[in-house]
Amino acid sequence: MNEYDSIEKKLTKSFFRVASIMTVVALLVLIALIAISNRYSYALKNFGFAQGDIGKAMFEFADSRSSLRAAIGYDDADAIATVVQQHNENKVKFEEYFTIVENTIVSTDGRKTYDEISSELNAYWALD
Repeated sequence: MNEYDSIEKKLTKSFFRVASIMTVVALLVLIALIAISNRYSYALKNFGFAQGDIGKAMFEFADSRSSLRAAIGYDDADAIATVVQQHNENKVKFEEYFTIVENTIVSTDGRKTYDEISSELNAYWALD
């Protein structure tokens, strides 16, 4: 056995050690990425989409209020009819989004706030 055979064996052995270590590291990184991806999906589903749905509901609610103010302020019957129709469409969209928001509530504080708003809505729509 000469000197080159010994160096070749050492290099081969070192290469396999490095390759083994890199394989283990790659598996650990893959597991970490899967865990992070799952947590991100959970956060997005339970918190991210709710924010968007709340924003949509608020937008439609604001538009219905704007249409109501316009109906009160206009003198022309056709204009009043148009904004009343817009108001009713916005109200329907708001109620759809508000129902979607209910399905995304995950905390007791969120449920409490939703229930408080919901209990006042019927009185608001009656005055509206």
